[in-house]
Amino acid sequence: MLLWEGPPTARIPDVVVNRCPQDFDRLIARGVFIVVEVVSPCSARRDRIHKMADYADAGIPHYWIVEFDKIGAVSVERYVFEARKQAYAHVETTHRDGHGLAVDVTSPFRIVIEWDQLTVDSRV
Repeated sequence: MLLWEGPPTARIPDVVVNRCPQDFDRLIARGVFIVVEVVSPCSARRDRIHKMADYADAGIPHYWIVEFDKIGAVSVERYVFEARKQAYAHVETTHRDGHGLAVDVTSPFRIVIEWDQLTVDSRV
């Protein structure tokens, strides 16, 4: 995903929710609603500090961080971009052991995700 053109800066998020691009060859940050990063021990610093700062600099409205264990998702952290601060503000963290839904949001549009939809494939 191209974050900005000068100097050209790109990131490869784990999941992107975006508008349908006119140019199918390039995914541009200004058309992105949500970026999701799946955190692993080796990517935690990059995802929580470097990528979060880059996505905020690009003005991406929503940033989610998902942590997994051997069973599936353990937590989902949600952040929203605050334009006046030019940074993300923590909105909510849901935990698998807290029951309920992994995600139940209405912004930028309705998204409902159950914990059993975020499981690890048994072949892995």
